[in-house]
Amino acid sequence: MKKIILFSNTAWYLYNFRLPLAQTLQQQGWQVVLVAPHDPYADRLVELGFAFIELNLQRRSLNPIQEFLLLTELYAILNDEKPHVIMNFTVKCVVYGSLVAKLAGVKRRVNAVAGLGSVFSGQSMTLTLLRPVVKWLLKASLSGPQAQCIVQNPDDEQLFLDNGIIQRQQVNLIKGSGVDGSRFLPNLSKGMLSQGMNTRPARILFASRLLKSKGIYYFFNAATALGEQFEFLVAGEPDPGNPESVQDSELKQVANTTGIRFLGHVDDMPDLLADVDLVVLPSEYGEGVPRILIEAAASGIPLVAFDMPGCREIVLDGSNGYLVARGNQSALNHAIAKVFSSQEHYKNLAESSRRHFMSEFEQQSVIERTLQVINHTELSPHPVSTPGRSG
Repeated sequence: MKKIILFSNTAWYLYNFRLPLAQTLQQQGWQVVLVAPHDPYADRLVELGFAFIELNLQRRSLNPIQEFLLLTELYAILNDEKPHVIMNFTVKCVVYGSLVAKLAGVKRRVNAVAGLGSVFSGQSMTLTLLRPVVKWLLKASLSGPQAQCIVQNPDDEQLFLDNGIIQRQQVNLIKGSGVDGSRFLPNLSKGMLSQGMNTRPARILFASRLLKSKGIYYFFNAATALGEQFEFLVAGEPDPGNPESVQDSELKQVANTTGIRFLGHVDDMPDLLADVDLVVLPSEYGEGVPRILIEAAASGIPLVAFDMPGCREIVLDGSNGYLVARGNQSALNHAIAKVFSSQEHYKNLAESSRRHFMSEFEQQSVIERTLQVINHTELSPHPVSTPGRSG
């Protein structure tokens, strides 16, 4: 039986973003082994029948001793499991997983880079100094005749090519990790919810980690400016240990002054989105294609986001929502209000969201293209011909 390792920096990511891929691989005869640090989602994966191997990976660690121990631990796992293929997710796992796989003799490697994160978008001195090192490590990691890379937006693809990080025949553009369009459906009974046009104000949602780079403060400011017209909701939690994270004390203060409803972590996103009228993500982060925007589009909800890589793949300006210049608070506020300018306009945006989702982001088509890339690593180092690949 063929064996594949899926390696990520959290079990949460594997459960929430890659579970359907893992299940499909199992159905096609692969033995699937999941490798990640232990968190509550690891137990869910084991309950579903997956082999799960825990390792001590800390996302933001730069401690050389700790990182060396991690590499040693990962090498032991690969040496014991002897997978035919390893698939790595997120930048740190791509680098470590690929380099260790080379040492362990695992030639078939698929690296999925879902956005370049804070390493390439952050402005801190540490990240600025780290950037050239990461570029060099990525180049070393992604090379190899049986290695393939998946990126989620054309901007990341071009950045990799322009910096000589990867060869064109090894990069594959697949937008997003896939969302199940049968779970996320438009709420046809919701109707048009706007100022004075229904019994409640329109509900506007921000759903993400509560980080500065994800745009949470822009959302707070929008709520301050427009709070009397709309109901603002936040789904998500602070990211402890992340210097960009909102603090719990700030949340209490913001709730008192703006009236924003903080929902915390939400497991049932289809249920929440069925009662939401607009999703806003003013992110300045290095996104792939933000999953919350894909889920909202699947649910037939208009979108507003900053004009950033990844966001502009799912938000079609003027068609299913609005793209706003990065950092422009007044334009963001205006775009939010404009969505609800008339019942007909809102209806057109909402219907366009669902159509755009079905055209490129539906789960089954994303999984099929991902499987093509995985299977292609066995054949040759030539490019994979999949729909959605840029030329």
